[in-house]
Amino acid sequence: GGILSLLHDPGHPSHVVLPILRPVTWPPAW
Repeated sequence: GGILSLLHDPGHPSHVVLPILRPVTWPPAW
């Protein structure tokens, strides 16, 4: 978790991975 995890939908498991791997691609269809 982090700021991005708060902005992202908490219902999506990707909010844990994407902010770490590619914070640029976290908003899309994930």
